[in-house]
Amino acid sequence: MKKLLLMCLLAATLMGCNAIQYYEPKFTIGMTEQEFKNLNRSAVQVYGDDRDMLIYRTYNGITENFKFFRFSKQKLVQFGEGVYADDYKLMLLK
Repeated sequence: MKKLLLMCLLAATLMGCNAIQYYEPKFTIGMTEQEFKNLNRSAVQVYGDDRDMLIYRTYNGITENFKFFRFSKQKLVQFGEGVYADDYKLMLLK
């Protein structure tokens, strides 16, 4: 009984601290910007210009990778990955 109580306490502690959280963004090429933002609340806008182009970034703490999503005219048109937060600058901007 003590072992079961200890295991439950340990499991609750790990889940409460998000120690086992693994986040992968949900997306499909062609989806709207609003759909993307609704599905990926942790996405951060890192670039925007006057030509209606935006780039969003997500980060996964377990894999320590960044993922970048380029929107043009409010549609997802490109996806990229990187190790550094500013690797979106290396994406081919068509």
